[in-house]
Amino acid sequence: MTEISCQPNAKALPSQSRMLYRGIMDEKLIIGMLTALSILPVGAYTLRADAVNNRLYWLLLISSALVFSGFTLYRLQLGWQRGLADSLFVCVAVTLVLYTLANRWFRESWRLAVLLSPYLFIICLLALLAYESELQISGNDSIAVTLDGWTVVHIVSAVTAYATITLAAVAAVSVLVQERLLKAKKDSNWGRRLPPVADSENIELISLFVSEAVLAVGIVSGMALQLSSSGSILEVDHKTLLTVLAFLLVGLLLVARMRMGIRGRSAARYVLISYLLITLGYPGVKWVSNILIG
Repeated sequence: MTEISCQPNAKALPSQSRMLYRGIMDEKLIIGMLTALSILPVGAYTLRADAVNNRLYWLLLISSALVFSGFTLYRLQLGWQRGLADSLFVCVAVTLVLYTLANRWFRESWRLAVLLSPYLFIICLLALLAYESELQISGNDSIAVTLDGWTVVHIVSAVTAYATITLAAVAAVSVLVQERLLKAKKDSNWGRRLPPVADSENIELISLFVSEAVLAVGIVSGMALQLSSSGSILEVDHKTLLTVLAFLLVGLLLVARMRMGIRGRSAARYVLISYLLITLGYPGVKWVSNILIG
C-alpha cells in the first residue's frame, strides 16, 4: 500500500510565503501611490487663475498632510526603518507639515505649492521605486532600527533639516524663476502663480536659519552616537563630509546675507548647492548603500 504523506510540500512553503509577502508589498505600493497622488490636488489648485488662499486651499493642503502623516505612521508602526523608501516618505511628510505651518506665518507662502507639490510627488515616485529595488535586493523593503535617546535626536534632526532645506530650495527656485521673468520683462502664468521675490526670499531665509540650527543638532548627535559605538568622536565618511560641507555653506550664506546683503539669484544658487549636498549626504548615501551596493 502506498503511504500518503501528511507533510506539506517543502518547496511549496517558500513559494506561498513569497506570494503572501508579494501581496503585502503590492498593498504597500498601492497605498503609497494613493498617498503620493494626494499631494497633486493642492498644486493643481494653485495653478488656477482664480486661486486664492481660501478654505478650499487649506482643505486640500491639510488633507494631504494628514494622508502623508497617516501613511508614515502606518509604515513606522514596527519602528524606524532604515530603508531609502521610508526615509523619503518621512521627509515628504515632515516637509508638508512644516509647509502647512509656514502658511500661517508667511502670507504668500501658499503660492509655493505650485512648485512644491509636483516636486514632492516626484520624490514619492522615487520612494516607490526604491521599495521595489530594496525588496528585490534583500527580500525585505526595510529593516527596523533600535532606538535610544541619541538615535531619536539624530533621526529627528536629520529629517527636519532635510525638510526645512527642501522648503528653502523650493523658495530659491521661485526666486530664480521670478527674477528671470523680470529680467526678460515677460508676463507668464508661472510668474503670476509664484510668490513675489521678497516673500520667497523671506521663506528662504527663515528656512535656512532653522535648517542650520537643526543641522548643528544633527552633527552633535551624530558625534555622540559615533562616540558611544566606536569610541571615536568623528568618522570621516561621505555622509559626514557632505553634511558638514552643507552646514558650513549654509552658515556662510547666512553670514553673507546678514553682513553683505547677498540675495536674489546669487543667494538662491548657494541654497540649491547646499540642498544638493544634503541630498547626496542623506538619501544619496542610503541609495548607494541600500540599493546600488545592496
